[in-house]
Amino acid sequence: MAAVTSLLTLDYVARILDENVELLEAIVSNDDNLTYGAIVSVHTGLDES
Repeated sequence: MAAVTSLLTLDYVARILDENVELLEAIVSNDDNLTYGAIVSVHTGLDES
């Protein structure tokens, strides 16, 4: 299995791709995406729920 060599925030990726962060969040949080466990979720700050 390959080791993780880099980790990027969605905000940074959105800026690189010139995309909307909310769109990327929706794609990542969708259970039907094809990441197969390649996404690491880190939640900081207050719980917004």
